[in-house]
Amino acid sequence: MAAEHHIDLGQIEHALRRESSVKDAVVLLQPGKGTETRLLCFVTLRESDDQSDSELDGDEALSLVHLWGDYFDSETYSNMANVQADLTGRDFIGWVSAYDGSVIDGAEMDEWLDDTIATILDGGHSGHILEIGTGSGMVLFNLAGELQTYVGLEPSAHAVSFVTKRVASTAGLKNKVDMIRATATDLARLDKPVSPGLVILNSVIQYFPGQDYLFRIIQDIVKLDTVETIFIGDVRSMALHREFLVAKALRTTGLKARKDEIWEMVTQMEESEPELLIDPAFFIELASRLPDRIEHVEILPKKMRADNELSCFRYAAVIYVKATMQQPLKLHNIDQEQWTDFTKQGLTRASLLELVRNQIRSSPVPICNIPNRKFNLERHIVDLLNSQEPDITVDTNCLLSLHQSAQCLPSLSAIDLVDLAREVGCQVELSWARQHSQRGGLDAIFHCYSQVENRRRVLFQFPSDRGNRGLLTLSSHPLKHTLQRKAQKMLQSMLQGKLPAHIVPRVILWDGIFRTDDGHPIYKDLANHFSGRQGHHSRIRPDDLLVEAEAHSHAPESGVPTATEHIPSACHHRTTATRLGMSVDSSTGTMSSTRVPTPTATFIIIIIIIPFIVVYSPIGRRTC
Repeated sequence: MAAEHHIDLGQIEHALRRESSVKDAVVLLQPGKGTETRLLCFVTLRESDDQSDSELDGDEALSLVHLWGDYFDSETYSNMANVQADLTGRDFIGWVSAYDGSVIDGAEMDEWLDDTIATILDGGHSGHILEIGTGSGMVLFNLAGELQTYVGLEPSAHAVSFVTKRVASTAGLKNKVDMIRATATDLARLDKPVSPGLVILNSVIQYFPGQDYLFRIIQDIVKLDTVETIFIGDVRSMALHREFLVAKALRTTGLKARKDEIWEMVTQMEESEPELLIDPAFFIELASRLPDRIEHVEILPKKMRADNELSCFRYAAVIYVKATMQQPLKLHNIDQEQWTDFTKQGLTRASLLELVRNQIRSSPVPICNIPNRKFNLERHIVDLLNSQEPDITVDTNCLLSLHQSAQCLPSLSAIDLVDLAREVGCQVELSWARQHSQRGGLDAIFHCYSQVENRRRVLFQFPSDRGNRGLLTLSSHPLKHTLQRKAQKMLQSMLQGKLPAHIVPRVILWDGIFRTDDGHPIYKDLANHFSGRQGHHSRIRPDDLLVEAEAHSHAPESGVPTATEHIPSACHHRTTATRLGMSVDSSTGTMSSTRVPTPTATFIIIIIIIPFIVVYSPIGRRTC
């Protein structure tokens, strides 16, 4: 088809590069069947840190919110009427393991819920509560004896009906509870005013469409003058996403899997993640983004003995709001030089116990970078996956060896640190704010300070770790594929308006691109990946794409070059490898030069004349 006409590939590249959203454009010709030729156009979209999913928080965002609501209403909560009365508040409907979909053990769920309630109450009373996303009422019914008033917003009609009926038969809740079928965005337009002191979002924000949506909900909450505390529980960690995916993969493969098998599973699951994951730095940054309203943020690990996804890879953010007519919080500060690095000092539980005993009576004992015992193995495996190209042969005993090493590594969990403090006879405050820089490591401050205003936790200004990371890197992007479809349609429309009809291509999405050390794209087997495999969308491994740039650095300036041993005959380019690798910079005219994939926020669009659209994702390392 394309071979019947003269095609100026430079015309297509030029048209694409003139678009403000396009960072890089490369065009290739791929011979097809007979005289037909396929046109491949690689396009990298330009994204800056101040761009986000805000442009999608219109119809697309609301559609995703309603989609989750409909799912829970029709699937999870449709049979709630059958819940036994004695299980009210602890029915755990819909709670299955994110590892393998199995039902989580009831005792483990009880421990999880007990820790959640203890963190919310913090030794005091709950008072006036607003909960966004009530579900079956786990939080409500376990705070029944502590609350004064309760307003619950819940999108599921079945859940609202269930909770309303159970409230009527629960002692102490009559005339205190108001259930409203609504989403988080309805908070600003409720029929009647609400005046909560405590706002709870527990195990709900993972179903939000993006971090901008979450931020706007927090803005709406802090506009309520009475709010003093926001509890956001069961937050899925963005910083530890790969460790979680490794844990999930191991449930399928066991410890005898090959390294490349684990890598393949991890990258596939990473690409298809549908939920919102948040780095703790997002919450810490709220104090800077909303300085007039946010006073302090705690990032807390789960204090659980059970080892499951809930205790290993989820955390709570407790946000303290500057309330009208309230005294400032009493925050204790620790000088940087006072911190002892657990890992660098080679501490163990025994040596830490001795250190705390010797110093606790004279001053607080701050310990940082404590490896988290709950996922030592997963952290080791992620290090291994990042160490080399993933399908270099590794002995099947490698994971078993890593498992033994992980067991020998000195490490402690949150509950281990609590136990150690009790053994000494002191208190310990924990922070999990530096999940990114400390690879899930914990910070702990052992102390003997008195509690303040019936608050069990003593507040410290713990260090955090946003650094120079942009906001976009602090969360996953559930609406990413919607953004990709928008970009595809935009470029498709643009090309249709500027190019002759016979060379207007279709769009395929490609996530990530590899380059050689001198900036040339890596194309080996790329065209073969498409040729004759339209029904088989397996992922390309890095060494499948490796090719020496020198082999084609002197290709002719025009015309389609002949095949070389380094460039597959199915995929040739009309110009030099340097031109292939050009990345236009408006200020310098220079091209990028990197061997690793472009940042996660930047994706690759492959435009190709074939009658289908599909999302591809080559294996690459996340750059956070």
